[in-house]
Amino acid sequence: MATNYIVQTTNVFFDKLDRIHKSLENFSQDVNERRTMVFNKLAEFEENSLKISKKYIQVNGETVSAVDQILKETINDIQHNISKWHYQIESNKKGTEFMRTHEKYLVVMVFGSVKAGKSSLGNFFAGKYLKRADFDNIYQHREHPIFAMQEKGRNIGDVEKDVAGDIWFSEGVTDTTGAIQYYTLSGLRWMDSPGTGALAKDGDTRNMEEMVNEYIPYTDLCIFLMNSSEPGLQADMKYIEKLSRKGQEAIVVITKSDFNEEDEDDDGNLVSNWRAKSPENRKLQEDDICNRIKDNYPNISSEKFRAISVSTLLAKMAIAKHDDNLYKESNLDLLMEILGNKVSDEAIRIKEQKPKQNLDNFIMSIVHGEESFVGILGLDEELQRILAPIQSYRRTIKDNTRKISDDICFQVRKQVHRKIRQWADIVDKTGERMEPEIISRELSAIITPILQVELNKNIAKIIDNYQEQKMNSFALNFEAPVLEKQHTTISHNYTEIVYEEREADGLWENFRSLFGKKYYRKYRNTRTISKEVDLGTNVEDFLESIMPQIRNNVTIQVEQELDRLQQSYFKPQEEYVEVMRSYLSSLKQDLKELKFGD
Repeated sequence: MATNYIVQTTNVFFDKLDRIHKSLENFSQDVNERRTMVFNKLAEFEENSLKISKKYIQVNGETVSAVDQILKETINDIQHNISKWHYQIESNKKGTEFMRTHEKYLVVMVFGSVKAGKSSLGNFFAGKYLKRADFDNIYQHREHPIFAMQEKGRNIGDVEKDVAGDIWFSEGVTDTTGAIQYYTLSGLRWMDSPGTGALAKDGDTRNMEEMVNEYIPYTDLCIFLMNSSEPGLQADMKYIEKLSRKGQEAIVVITKSDFNEEDEDDDGNLVSNWRAKSPENRKLQEDDICNRIKDNYPNISSEKFRAISVSTLLAKMAIAKHDDNLYKESNLDLLMEILGNKVSDEAIRIKEQKPKQNLDNFIMSIVHGEESFVGILGLDEELQRILAPIQSYRRTIKDNTRKISDDICFQVRKQVHRKIRQWADIVDKTGERMEPEIISRELSAIITPILQVELNKNIAKIIDNYQEQKMNSFALNFEAPVLEKQHTTISHNYTEIVYEEREADGLWENFRSLFGKKYYRKYRNTRTISKEVDLGTNVEDFLESIMPQIRNNVTIQVEQELDRLQQSYFKPQEEYVEVMRSYLSSLKQDLKELKFGD
């Protein structure tokens, strides 16, 4: 059978890779200045955040109220997320160094679930089968690709030697690969990776999936492998979403698109024959993947994703059998063409855009957050959450101001009544009087602790875990009579008959007077008798005069104290929220201004 087609497609592929190599020979990327500015802004925010957090703790001490508890949780969340931002910064620095290391090559990273065929596909493109083919092809005229390690997370499953002593990626039925490793093929740098969803093994120094996730954003192009036996799993879809979010281009490759057909030969022996899945079946799977991507992520450009079904096994068999048609059925020729066209035509554009795109993605991850951490917008929402209970408490206090005032006035009235009557008894016994100035001072001293206790008691019913506050001194201001002992005079008028001796009048009276006869004159005399009566103290009049004034004074004081408490009790928390939201807003604006794109 002919091998012209196999030879021709590989020649074309290498021709494109060579053009990439030449075009990237003098390429250099540098966005360090802007990246450094981004990191400096994050460091400045962290410093300010730490400073205000310490200030709050110094002012408030132990936090026990419900609002304080939310604030404490928010401060912890912010510090926790800043530590996660540190991880993102370090990861970004690591990725930037990765891009710089490989800037002279177009970096294609192959990733996918365990046993999806990543190492097998990588070995095929490296020439594992074409180098040993018994027909002449371009792979046999090129130096054997040098395999290198980017990062190792497992002591086994990286590369292995074949019988000829050549190095290849380890292949197996289990999750053999435990490293980010690569080889160079002219202008192409092919990255192999551990299987996503790989189980941890004894001696692992890295989580395999985390390691893959770290490198995906920094490669120029991704080849995402899905096993044809179960393509489009939900676990696969999350990686499509990740690639989309990062603006990463990818070729979705459905591997192992073949099946084993068993039949009997003319002698009745059971013959096993590997065949490609039918074009209809392949198209059905490819369309299903594309449609699911489109349905789940409608904003994804169709140019960034394309699905293709391949079979490395059929390509290997085609080389062994010199079968061009079987090679075509493997679709490895089509994958070579797609990969070659994309990377050769757009290599410079991809390499130029990648560092800028990567920095923009980093900025947007800090602004919007990721699965593993909260971004600026999320932290701003958490800060606003602190204000909700404050507003609720304030509304409740406002709604209950009248009731609180009435309750306190009732307590004050009882105490004031009792005290004034005690004073009245003293005044009644001693006869001394009490001046309004003294009464005002004494009553203020009595009312102040009542206000202190009762206000705190009522507020504690509203605010969870309320910390008692010291109230302002109460100064009673009123007009009232002197508290004194009272008397009244009772007067009684009566008429008395008075006889007053008079001289004799006339002859007869004079004659008789000679013998001792006396004569009297009669008249009425009106007299008044006054008596002072003790009426006791003027306590009733005093109470009638003073109590409305005390109620008015107390009501005003209670309203003022409740208003002051609303403003002051939550002031530190509100100040913290205001300042931190301002920091976050400035950070968001500064970072967006440092983006390359809109």
